Formats: sequence, C-alpha cells, structure tokens
Amino acid sequence: AFQKGQYLCTGYDLYTTREPSVFESMSLVHARIRRVVFKDNNPPNDAAYVKGLTEKYVHNLPGTNHKFRAFAYRQQKAENK
Repeated sequence: AFQKGQYLCTGYDLYTTREPSVFESMSLVHARIRRVVFKDNNPPNDAAYVKGLTEKYVHNLPGTNHKFRAFAYRQQKAENK
C-alpha cells in the first residue's frame, strides 16, 4: 500500500518490449523503479529517439541519488538440426 512520503515505484520492476528512451529512463529514475527488463533495443523509426539505457546509461548516471538495474532480454535462436 502507498504510504505518505514514499516514492511512486519503490521496489517495482518494469518489463517492456523496447528499450526506454532517455526521457522515459529519467522518469524511471525519478520514480525510483528497482529494475527494468526490456526485450528489444532497436529504436522506433524516429530520428530523435536516443536509447536511454544502452547509449546514455541514464539508469547509472554519476551524481544522481537513485540508480536502477537494467537487463536486455535476448532469446536464443534454436539451432537447425
């Protein structure tokens, strides 16, 4: 249950199909998310899109008062036999 003074997403994990942008990643820092797992790190067809986790490392910036762990899910391809 949400308690007064508690950050919005403390202790929560986020599972998403694509890597968060810089803007989205910083909002996750401010929300105090615990962990992010994303499947696809290919950006959408948008020239302004910058990968927030694998290019700018927003989740682990020095000088911020919160950091979170980030994982890219890579499915192994089945071998042809």
